Amino acid sequence: MLDFIKANPQHCKLLNVFIGIYADDLDEALWKLLHKTADACAWSPRCEYTYQYGPGNSGKDTEHVVSLSFFGDGERGGLSGVLGANYFVSKNSSNRDGEAPTSVLDSIKGLRYVANNEIPVHDQLNADSIKGIVEQEGTPQTSRGMRSNPAPWRPMCGVHLTSNHPPMLSDEERRVDSGTARRLNVVRMTRSFPDDDEKSLKAEINSGCMNAELFWVTRQLYPHLRFLGGRKRMYPIPPRIRSETAELMSGDGTIVIQY
Repeated sequence: MLDFIKANPQHCKLLNVFIGIYADDLDEALWKLLHKTADACAWSPRCEYTYQYGPGNSGKDTEHVVSLSFFGDGERGGLSGVLGANYFVSKNSSNRDGEAPTSVLDSIKGLRYVANNEIPVHDQLNADSIKGIVEQEGTPQTSRGMRSNPAPWRPMCGVHLTSNHPPMLSDEERRVDSGTARRLNVVRMTRSFPDDDEKSLKAEINSGCMNAELFWVTRQLYPHLRFLGGRKRMYPIPPRIRSETAELMSGDGTIVIQY
């Protein structure tokens, strides 16, 4: 399959992009496309999120643009949204007035794809703010827009975070029985692409030329979602992603990265 995709780039543009981003690892490329499928159909059993980190031009932003083009801007009637860069870091977790308009949270109601692009270097990821958004079958979220009353609603989105820096977690969040341990997928980006190549590729993606292929891919992968049934994770999780997430959760990986 890998040989066929590489030999026919004109027919498999999207698959070529994902295989290039994930260093010719077909398992990782298909696993990420399975997440796109779950985003597209608001797969409610899923209860997890991805955190991709790596240097500039590593492809994480390119993958983000693929989803923004496919789902469309939520402000214009589409199904994707981008939260502010500091929304999921510790400085955002200070106490707020419970009756204040939570227009940022309210803005993601009904969206299928929610991203936080380029999370800054941080002391601690505010995992509590993520848990409720990624658990579609859990306790409803409550928010209110300007000049409206608070209202409960259930999230429908996949949450995909990107950064140049690895996630920093508290000792409590690293425990094997914590909510973060059950939900987090750490994806270290290993490639580096030339500036000109990435710019031209993003322009091509933004033209919408890959949307039809992504629609086709999601239809092909949907039966696998049904096969997974009520499982809360997208299986099979690729070995590298599983092992590097476990290493980061143990704390050893974070210390090495900080040094």
